[in-house]
Amino acid sequence: MNSCPVSLRAQQQQQLRISEPPNLPHQRETRTHSSKISGSTMRGLDKNGALQAFKPNFQQNQFKKKMDHIPEEKALKDASLYQLKFKEKDNSLRVISAVIESMKYWSEHAQKTVLLFEILAVLDSAVTHGPYYSKTFLMRDGKNTLPCVFYEIDRELPRLIRGRVHRCVGNYDQKKNIFKCVSVRPASVSEQKTFQAFVKIVDAEMRYYTNVINEI
Repeated sequence: MNSCPVSLRAQQQQQLRISEPPNLPHQRETRTHSSKISGSTMRGLDKNGALQAFKPNFQQNQFKKKMDHIPEEKALKDASLYQLKFKEKDNSLRVISAVIESMKYWSEHAQKTVLLFEILAVLDSAVTHGPYYSKTFLMRDGKNTLPCVFYEIDRELPRLIRGRVHRCVGNYDQKKNIFKCVSVRPASVSEQKTFQAFVKIVDAEMRYYTNVINEI
């Protein structure tokens, strides 16, 4: 009777040992491998985080460097374009809408520039024939008059009517005080309405241009 409880306990202990799963070698390896993978994964995540943290800083530094160089490069570029722009203007041909008075003024103050003028004025004389297939006439703009000549080399002068407004395009000879026309025709109604606005725009542009040219 005394030995019975001991034998029962022994049997219960044996059953408990059998019910517990054996600790196999491959399970130990699996646990070790999983711990290694988790450790390496964490290290990789740490490296990726460091790279991601490094890239924005690197990009920001590059952006700051670019922003630091932009004002100087832009200033140099603007200066070079500014000079090229006026160099081109020096050698380029302009058609200037002007009255007789402003035409004489700009011819005097912009002698370095080739100017072709467009004037609207009233024919104030008869058309007369001259040497070398030329025809001369007089144009009037208010109180100012302008002697004009047209050479019929490649085309004839169209019929001009005295007292009407005509559009003349050509260059002004200061020494001879004569306007050498390359084109003469009657002015349209729309041209007469908009001509004064064009003259104001040209005057403002020419003032700015002559000031800049004198400073250079």
